[in-house]
Amino acid sequence: MGTGSFGGGGSGGSGKGWGTGGLQGYYFESGKFVSGKITDKEVIDATCGAIHKFSPEYRVKQFSGNVVRKIYHEVFDFVGKLGGDHLDRQQLYNDYKIDLGAGFLVGWITELMRQFDEKFEPDQKIRETVQICVEDFFVRLLGDDLQALMIYQTGTCDQVIAKLDKNVISKRSGYFFGNLIRRILEREFETQPVDVQVRIKQISQQLADHLIENYMRFMERAPQYDHKRNYRNLFEAINERPDILIEKVYHFPDFIMKNVQEAHYA
Repeated sequence: MGTGSFGGGGSGGSGKGWGTGGLQGYYFESGKFVSGKITDKEVIDATCGAIHKFSPEYRVKQFSGNVVRKIYHEVFDFVGKLGGDHLDRQQLYNDYKIDLGAGFLVGWITELMRQFDEKFEPDQKIRETVQICVEDFFVRLLGDDLQALMIYQTGTCDQVIAKLDKNVISKRSGYFFGNLIRRILEREFETQPVDVQVRIKQISQQLADHLIENYMRFMERAPQYDHKRNYRNLFEAINERPDILIEKVYHFPDFIMKNVQEAHYA
């Protein structure tokens, strides 16, 4: 499924040293795949290199295409309603026409994805990536543990509301974008050991936060965003100015390693 960017058969590369060799730090120990020789910098370089090797058209569709923007808006608004102080359950039912009983969230996501089928976005890979991102996000919203997964799959509306993480609600743009980057990257790589997967997840979130900060600065300066300078319009900004994403991803390895060094010596 992937390009092998971490396994030694990677493709692509850029002027920043993201070459074709990939990460080759794996070795066997007691019959297990161990990646202790791979540094954080190598993982960061490989993840940014993977994004850079996308064609411009594919990169836009993955990070800010119509299906991404539409689904993000739906998720952003839905989560805002769920986390509101005075949720009207009857109004929620009227708005979405979904069963508030068992399987509440799965039912909502099923209906959501049905609106954005192959007629809306022909590329199945992009649709599947966004759907997995949404599923990840809601599990994280419920606590990111085994109980969260169970409530996500079978919980009622009341059970979902009782388990909501208010911190994730307030930072839902960041968590959504972090999950999106992570799942895009994972589809480009071959199966990786757990420790590398964890580092990809961490780096994806750091990259998402860094990009959001820079896109919010762009919206603050752009007159066309005078009345919509908010996180709900994040992906409109990315779609309008993909060059910001490219520039910040290109410099991200240096940025993140500098921050790590400054934190170490502080």
